[in-house]
Amino acid sequence: MLKLIIGSPELSSWSMRAWLAVRRTGAEFLEETITLDQPNTGEHIARYSSTGRVPVLIHENITIEDSLAISLYMTELKPESNLLPKERSKRARALSLISEIHSSFASLRKECPMKLRNQPQATAISESSQQDIKRIVQIIESCHGPYMLGEYSIVDCFMAPLMTRINTYGISVPQATQTYVKTILSHPHVVEWCEKANQR
Repeated sequence: MLKLIIGSPELSSWSMRAWLAVRRTGAEFLEETITLDQPNTGEHIARYSSTGRVPVLIHENITIEDSLAISLYMTELKPESNLLPKERSKRARALSLISEIHSSFASLRKECPMKLRNQPQATAISESSQQDIKRIVQIIESCHGPYMLGEYSIVDCFMAPLMTRINTYGISVPQATQTYVKTILSHPHVVEWCEKANQR
């Protein structure tokens, strides 16, 4: 049985990515949530993670840390789930995109942290975050809908927390990006995650 340790759903964008990827495979898994931003948060995370961060996936005697590593592990464990596209060119594109999403957009992430309990509200965005948004829009407009690579995949799992930020902070984006935001936020797994965030 898989066990996934995540941070507070309303706050942890990294946990959201990993959870969506595991959920996409259809695999059964146990789930443990560690409340973030508490005096004992670090102590609880240290029980599972050598990095001091969540998410963490435990499978048999294997511990996988980091949302990207977890997602790629799940593609090997459940290749039939189509978490990554089967076609080589699309799979290469997917790997390029998730690597960029994983390592980029630091300004937007810092300035507009994920807060799923917040009602959407317009927020002034710095120039550096505007550049992040511009690149996100470019990525979306370079892909084919309704999802990034046509069918819902690992790329959409990684894009989802960015789409929640656009919604939460009322960030102005072109129509094609607005459509993608709505598509992602209405996906059943994303809805399920957001419901978890609001139930806590």
